[in-house]
Amino acid sequence: MRGTRFLPLFVISSLTGCAGCGDDDLLETTFDICVEPETVEYGTTTERAASTRTLTVINCGTAPINELSAVFNVDEDGNEADAEAFAALPTEVEIPLSAGERFLLPVSFRPTDARDYAANLEFFVPESDLPLESVPLAGTGVPPDAC
Repeated sequence: MRGTRFLPLFVISSLTGCAGCGDDDLLETTFDICVEPETVEYGTTTERAASTRTLTVINCGTAPINELSAVFNVDEDGNEADAEAFAALPTEVEIPLSAGERFLLPVSFRPTDARDYAANLEFFVPESDLPLESVPLAGTGVPPDAC
């Protein structure tokens, strides 16, 4: 994937079900997350300075989430450097994240040049090849004397 950076938020593996049960006894569950806000606009930020916004990540499914990864990605026509301008800050999260539980995820924008930037923050669980949620991120880098 062009312009993709993987960000493991937390990794712990376990099955949903009961000890000693057969596959037929595993609970039927759904994996889903909700992220607020749905889009993040950083506005103008001085080159090489950082601006941070905090996302709220919520387990909206019925299954506990035991592993979650996030990817900063750009569209096929996008600039790889756009994804590199965004970063998630280290976050401690209680695992598993039960249905209805939430955590805060600070995401920073640090432009390297004076121009517009756009990327998506996509969240995945191992049980799905498609992102559970994709959050568009955008910001504009400006020269130090422009702010």
